[in-house]
Amino acid sequence: MSTCPIVPGCYCCFKVPFKPVTHVIFDLDGTILDTETMDFKIFRELAKKYGGKLTEEVYGGVLGTNEDIACKKIVNDLNLDVEPEVFQAEYVDMVVQECPTAAFMPGVEQVVKALYKNEVPMAVATSSTQTTIDAKFSQKKEFFDMFHHVVSGNSDPEVLRGKPNPHIHYVACRRFPKRPYRQQCLVFEDSFNGVVAARRAGMQVVMIPTPETSYFKWRYATLRLDCIDHFIPELFGLPPFDPPIVPSGGKGGAGGAGGAPLSC
Repeated sequence: MSTCPIVPGCYCCFKVPFKPVTHVIFDLDGTILDTETMDFKIFRELAKKYGGKLTEEVYGGVLGTNEDIACKKIVNDLNLDVEPEVFQAEYVDMVVQECPTAAFMPGVEQVVKALYKNEVPMAVATSSTQTTIDAKFSQKKEFFDMFHHVVSGNSDPEVLRGKPNPHIHYVACRRFPKRPYRQQCLVFEDSFNGVVAARRAGMQVVMIPTPETSYFKWRYATLRLDCIDHFIPELFGLPPFDPPIVPSGGKGGAGGAGGAPLSC
């Protein structure tokens, strides 16, 4: 893997061409909403309350996993003096209080609106519980109405196992009205567990790592971008953005969308 010679701000195995897609699936936390810094703060406060110290390494290991699994792993790994169920209940209460005002990740509003304008079907596949999903959506209903459906890896009975298992993406794919083949879905993710889940589902995945995830090996991703607004839809056979999206300042420079069709 190396810096792409064609698209600035893009990191990919440019010897392997991207495949056309028709549908898009987004992760929620750290991909659409800037909630993972908040999550780390909450987990750290709770860990301290029960006699432990949360490290970035432990937190990084649970990014993208279901809330119950994440809470149980943190309690067990840090040997905290609390039952996982109690720890999770306190975590959910704190998230519900803080997350309604969470900001969008840079560029994501523009990309989602452009895909919606181009009539690209979209869904959300998140490891959050339905309770925290409702809180996160509460002040952003108009934005999330652009998605056909939302799948909770923690609350949906059809999701047998959460990320890094692929089941959540199977469910998200088959709930589109005109069900695509799994390989026709493109996934946007920020976490290693989410990337692995999408790849196991047979889908291409664009990784946009946050500071909490950037130290992970991302070689499993189809493509990595420093910011989602560097995304060029034509690379995956999607309609160009019109007007083009001006990159908002990710590290990689202008990878402008809406230009001539390209392939890596």
